[in-house]
Amino acid sequence: MDSFKYQIKKSADRAQFEADKLRRLQKVRGEVDQVKREVKHETVALGQKALEVARAGEVLPEALQEIVEKIYALEAGMKSLRDQIDAIRAEVWVAPAPPPPPIAATPAAPAGILSAESPRAPRTGSEPADRVSARLRFYIEEEETITQCPNCRVLVEPGTSVCANCGFRILPESSS
Repeated sequence: MDSFKYQIKKSADRAQFEADKLRRLQKVRGEVDQVKREVKHETVALGQKALEVARAGEVLPEALQEIVEKIYALEAGMKSLRDQIDAIRAEVWVAPAPPPPPIAATPAAPAGILSAESPRAPRTGSEPADRVSARLRFYIEEEETITQCPNCRVLVEPGTSVCANCGFRILPESSS
């Protein structure tokens, strides 16, 4: 269930990220369009000035220089905005790390299932080798008395009629 919630949250987070990215792209594109309109306006103004100066028979450089400088400044601003668009396009969504699995308390073994403390189950850990060998020999010698659930393969106490792990009915073995 936590994995399902994580997948839903991850999908929602990604959709929010993409929506925000699209909003920012549209905003910057709007600014680029505005700069283009201003460049066009200044270009028209430049043309009008040049036409006025040309009609008057005057030399243009100083009158045109002011308009040309405005156009250069607007074009530099447009380059900066285009760099922002490229940076936004290059952004990649990174999924957050999945939540850690819940820590489950280790329940006590139900009645009928051999636990680690059972005399028939070999112990783990740092026991002296001779003790481990003795426990293994005991386990092997007593193996005939250990019953295994045919459904879930959990070891159950001899004589148990129902597996405490899965509830499967265990039929006693008939000795013929």
